[in-house]
Amino acid sequence: MDWIRNFFRPQWQHSSPEVRIEALGKITDESVLAKVASNDSAEKVRLAAVERLSSPELLSQVARNEEEKHWIRKKAVQGIHDQDLLKKLSMESDSSEVAETSTQKIFDQSVLAEIAQKAVSYTARRCAVDQLTSLEYLLVIARHHQDGNIVKGAFSRIKAVAPVLLEELFREFENPDLRFYILRHLLSVALQTQLLAEFERLHPSYTTQVLKELPCNDCNGKGMINRGMEWTDCYPCGGKGYVMEYVSISAREALQK
Repeated sequence: MDWIRNFFRPQWQHSSPEVRIEALGKITDESVLAKVASNDSAEKVRLAAVERLSSPELLSQVARNEEEKHWIRKKAVQGIHDQDLLKKLSMESDSSEVAETSTQKIFDQSVLAEIAQKAVSYTARRCAVDQLTSLEYLLVIARHHQDGNIVKGAFSRIKAVAPVLLEELFREFENPDLRFYILRHLLSVALQTQLLAEFERLHPSYTTQVLKELPCNDCNGKGMINRGMEWTDCYPCGGKGYVMEYVSISAREALQK
């Protein structure tokens, strides 16, 4: 009896998703579009409604809906241009897709610096650092942020903006991991050689973990194991004869790789 019900209701409530999508192209009432974007049973219809929405507030509601598919939430964010709303989404969302898309649309350096330091999502914080060009804000983050990965991100941006400052930061920081990270990003081979000698004097027992190809102990590097009457692929190494394992090496060895 769908045809009877279809006759008495608007096309955007039709039983066919294709008909509903076609009907959305003629609707200008944002409240109707928002209702469809939030309540329609078909994902493709909800997406079509989101693509028709222009109200930043209504798009923001879709983006905040934790029960919605991430790609529909992301599409909603792409339609928002209001910088205050984008900042709020970036700061508060725990969805990596929403947080990243929001942050990528923000241009104000002071706002990006705030996001880098205070956003709920790590994705938003790291994305904000990657967009910073202000040396002032990058130095604040490098010197005061509690997350080592964000600090390393700030170092990478400083390398792009003002590489001459890396030597100063190397001497300023006492954390050997951060010092070694700076060493690896120095552009000058001569400076790297000079600071490596200083690093080895300050941290003589420092090692770092790297993935290394090692012979498989189960098959002695052959890739095959004799199981009675037949040879079969070695399970631990997948028949390759080697396995990848983390090993500790010195800073000098790591820099030579």
